[in-house]
Amino acid sequence: MPHSPPFPAASRVILPASTLRHEVRPHSERHDTAERRRVTRRLRHALAAGDLQLHYQPLVALQSGQIRGAEALVRMRHHRLGLLSPQHFMPGVEQADIILELGSWLVEQACVQAVSWPEPARITVMLALRQLQHRKFIHQILERLGRTGIAPERLEFVLTEAMLADASANVTFNLKALQGLGISLALANFSAGHAKLSALRHMRLTTLRLDRSLTHGVDDGPASNAMIRDAIEAGHDLGGTTLAENVDTKRQFNKLLKWGCDEGQGHYFGPPLGAAQLVARLGQT
Repeated sequence: MPHSPPFPAASRVILPASTLRHEVRPHSERHDTAERRRVTRRLRHALAAGDLQLHYQPLVALQSGQIRGAEALVRMRHHRLGLLSPQHFMPGVEQADIILELGSWLVEQACVQAVSWPEPARITVMLALRQLQHRKFIHQILERLGRTGIAPERLEFVLTEAMLADASANVTFNLKALQGLGISLALANFSAGHAKLSALRHMRLTTLRLDRSLTHGVDDGPASNAMIRDAIEAGHDLGGTTLAENVDTKRQFNKLLKWGCDEGQGHYFGPPLGAAQLVARLGQT
């Protein structure tokens, strides 16, 4: 015998799509807000408890194999799971206040470690837009430089296109001030099809980090290879060093070297290293 519906047909109401959207959106927003708060609490506790640490992804000159420096990557210690990478403990916090605390800690720890590296090895740190928008950002950087004694020329900050597109007074001032101090600026996710190539000429970027899709496109045929060569050429035309991210295979390395890419990072050169491991590697090159 078929089951009767839970309500009589006459009592069932079909809500219009617009009403459903209004019902779903607050629930989704509440979930996102709750998740951000949870992640913020976890990060704040990790900062206070000393559960964050840095690992370093070497930046390798393709021609010589020499380590030119390293990118600082934050990790969080978990009592059961071990070291966690950012995708496991930082989702959705780019616009939260905690990113300012985390960014400040990351810059200081990176400078503390890198000051003991053999010169001219550089330390590379990814910035968040909220840091660049902060009116006290340069003051904080000057404090870190003074406290650690690292030369500003050995510090490199990685920017995104969104940062360059932000025309606010604080971002404009902070970018100019960083370059005035002698700190290098790199651009992430660069490609020859970059929408603002002409504007980049005025930025004096030191490193153009090729979009990882270009690196992985080495095996995708002539059209993809042409895009990679164009991106490398465009980076050199802008006066910068080109760096390929996520170099994972010998074939990718060989092709990038052949096409004139300057530097690379990725598992082909080894996994991210602890501070002591990196110092040992730097001493070997």
